[in-house]
Amino acid sequence: MGNTLQLYTSFYSNYPDAILLLENEEIISSNALAQKLLKIDDEQQLLGKKLSNFSANHSQTNTQLLSYLETCGKEGKTEFDWNFESNKKIIPTKVFLSKLEIGDKMLTQVILRGNAEEQHHHQQLKAITEALDRSAIISIADKKGKITKVNKEFCKVSKYSEEELIGKDHNIVNSGYHTKEFWQQMWQDISRGKTWRADVKNKAKDGSHYWVDTVINPMLDNNGKVMSYLSIRYLITDKKEKEFEIQNVQEKLRKQAEQFHLAVRGTADGIWDWQILTNTIYFAPRWKEMLGYKEDELANSFDTFNELLYEEDKERVSENLNQFLEGKIKDYDIEFRMKTKDGGIKWIHTRGALLRDKDGNPMRMAGAHADITKRKEEEQELRRLQKELFVEKNLSELIIANIPQAVFWKDLDFNYLGCNKLFAEGAGKDCADEIIGKSDFDMPWAKHAGLYRKDDKQIMEQNEPKLGIVEPQITADGKERWVRTNKIPLRDEKGKVFGVLGMYEDITEQKSKEALIQEQNEKLLLSEMELRQNMEILQMTQEEMLEKQELVEKQNKKLFSSEAILKKALSKMKIQESDLKDTVEELQSQEEELRQNMEELSATQEEMVKKQILVEKQKSKLEANEAVLKKALEKMKKQEYVLKESVEQLQTQEEELRQNMEELHATQEVLANQKEELELTNKQTTKSIQYAQTIQSAFLPPQSSFDNLLSESFIIYKPKDIVSGDAYWLSSHENKILIGVIDCTGHGVPGAFMSLVANNLLNEIINQRGIIQPNLILNELHKGVVQKLNQREGANNDGMDLSLCLLEPATDNTTRLTFGGVKQNLYLCRGQELLELRGNRRSIGGSKRLDDRKYEQESIILEAKDAIYLATDGYADQANEERKSFSKKRFRELIQEVGQLSMKEQGKIFIAQLEDHQKDTAQRDDITLIGFRV
Repeated sequence: MGNTLQLYTSFYSNYPDAILLLENEEIISSNALAQKLLKIDDEQQLLGKKLSNFSANHSQTNTQLLSYLETCGKEGKTEFDWNFESNKKIIPTKVFLSKLEIGDKMLTQVILRGNAEEQHHHQQLKAITEALDRSAIISIADKKGKITKVNKEFCKVSKYSEEELIGKDHNIVNSGYHTKEFWQQMWQDISRGKTWRADVKNKAKDGSHYWVDTVINPMLDNNGKVMSYLSIRYLITDKKEKEFEIQNVQEKLRKQAEQFHLAVRGTADGIWDWQILTNTIYFAPRWKEMLGYKEDELANSFDTFNELLYEEDKERVSENLNQFLEGKIKDYDIEFRMKTKDGGIKWIHTRGALLRDKDGNPMRMAGAHADITKRKEEEQELRRLQKELFVEKNLSELIIANIPQAVFWKDLDFNYLGCNKLFAEGAGKDCADEIIGKSDFDMPWAKHAGLYRKDDKQIMEQNEPKLGIVEPQITADGKERWVRTNKIPLRDEKGKVFGVLGMYEDITEQKSKEALIQEQNEKLLLSEMELRQNMEILQMTQEEMLEKQELVEKQNKKLFSSEAILKKALSKMKIQESDLKDTVEELQSQEEELRQNMEELSATQEEMVKKQILVEKQKSKLEANEAVLKKALEKMKKQEYVLKESVEQLQTQEEELRQNMEELHATQEVLANQKEELELTNKQTTKSIQYAQTIQSAFLPPQSSFDNLLSESFIIYKPKDIVSGDAYWLSSHENKILIGVIDCTGHGVPGAFMSLVANNLLNEIINQRGIIQPNLILNELHKGVVQKLNQREGANNDGMDLSLCLLEPATDNTTRLTFGGVKQNLYLCRGQELLELRGNRRSIGGSKRLDDRKYEQESIILEAKDAIYLATDGYADQANEERKSFSKKRFRELIQEVGQLSMKEQGKIFIAQLEDHQKDTAQRDDITLIGFRV
């Protein structure tokens, strides 16, 4: 159910209506429009809920909704109006219920259509109608069968103009192929209002014939009476030709069967005669010749028949014979396989008659063998043709029409043979038929037609695909966009190239995002450089501020010291001034005494002169002290000016620091925004890679395939990133099994691309070319990698390591294992003994030399309970928290420890040992380990 449900969800994700899927009344899936209508942010909020959980009228929800669901279950569909509630808002909605069978489960599809959605639905319906008109052959006739309307496609296919068709009935295109009863049944159905469908052979105006899948739908009025008939047709000429081819093969087989029965009845071809009572049997010479033996090379005994009977058919033949002898079945008529002398197989059809005695006991039985090998091969070919027809009819149109990429295919002259609708729309055309027969020079992208033709020519000449081509393209409206194109050669059954198949997807937005990411990275780098420069400037500024702060502190200390000196000087000056005042007062007193006692002092005049001289000296000394004081004041003023300048410089530096901090915060905000953008881009890229993981997983064989081919096995597959550079291979070829493990250069997306290259090459070598010997596969794989990656001329040096082992029956019901590896070994645990088959040391790919490498292989006969292991180097190289690898030595020892356990237990132990060793350490490389027993 999973794959079918996934296909259905991919369809309704783009449907113009809101859609829910219910299982047992509970929601199991929804599309984006349903989440939008119900105002739900995450689908998980819907899953497991019932419709009643979102209804506005809860009191009536259970009974009414259950009634509608029951009606849908009985009648297949129903519709009704309903009010839903979300965020306390009423949502009037039209609800359409219908039963839907997906896989083995019966689900209920719920289509919700609000008022806005109703208008949108009508617009979508109009678009669908227009698309139908462009792709189908449509006509409308009145109730008498007269044509009243045809579309362009009808005129194009029938080669009649619209004027030639209007007013005529559809006999104008009647080929005369169908019987009168055929058309009577058609009129009987549509006149009763029933839809009629059949494959119809029509005749065009030029006399050519074409087949159409025809649906005629009566258009009824309100009273249920037919007003007109709508006919929708699709060309199916190619399909009918294949059906006729199958019918011819069936008729050929029928005639051959008649000839066979006639030959058996009229000739003694392959006659045998069994005397049951004596248990002796006679084989005619033709019986033995049929299996490649001469008459004397085979004994006439029942043992001869048993020995030549194919092993898988013995039980069925014996049971059929016993039932015939016992009278439980009327006829002895059976087909089986017999071994020929040259080791081949032939299909035999035998019929026999039985002679019984009077008591009903079998006495004698005789019959004839007929070689029906050719008929069986033709039946197989018939089944193949039927399968091809089924695939073409049911898958090719569905896949090409719904694939989310533009698909096209061209012939050897570079002209278009066909395309899907998406490609036609990109070319500005209404349908694929408008593209057929044209070349790229006739398309809107004619400017780049030479580039496209060069690629097409290279692919068809070299018979090799070309993948991941990134190239420009001009759209129908004249705009240029970027596309990623993959092209492969188209080959017929004999491998001859007859054209090229391509598909492309629009990556313009991705290219823009890549450019934006690159631009953002460059801006981020510039911002980071500016931030580093600003941090360096900030650090230098801080260092300068510290130096200036130290200088200011020193200047302050000097200023405090000078102030103390000045205070001392002032204090001393005050003392001197006080002394001077005292001296002046004393002089004044002495002068007064001198005036009063002039006469008395004349005797002491000389003494007074001396005192006068002393006063002058003291005055000079005072003047000198005053000059010193002035100098000290000037010095203090200068120091105060220097201090102000230092303070202003500190304030300026503080302002610059503040601006730098603001710029730093702004830069941090820009970096935060860029980080959010990068995280969003990374999230989108991760989603793309996760989708790539789904694609890569589809290439890997499932565990069920191993379980079907081997007695027991386990697979450990752990990509380092989301997608992996490791891969593994499993295929069966009659009674032979091929198993392989591949380790491509790199991991993540580059490694995944290399693993797809490896898978495609192995599929071509093994499944298409039929090469299954490991050493020959390695030889061809090396050539393929060198050629596909253009390693002889280009700079690419990627390659891969791998191990392949072929399991095939040997003598005595044993199995032979043939191993060929490149830089990988095969481990075989036999009891307590560990055998190691070593691979070649020369790698696959990665060389520009034109050497013709020859890889070796070796074989070994397996014994019961032998355990075989294939692994890439990721397991042994995984490091722990101390950066020590698990090591190949410990890996070998672990194989010997667990080799006798069941493969399921071994797988659990290998995983547990790896996790115990790794703990929280990041995974170093992709890890792949496969263990199995035959």
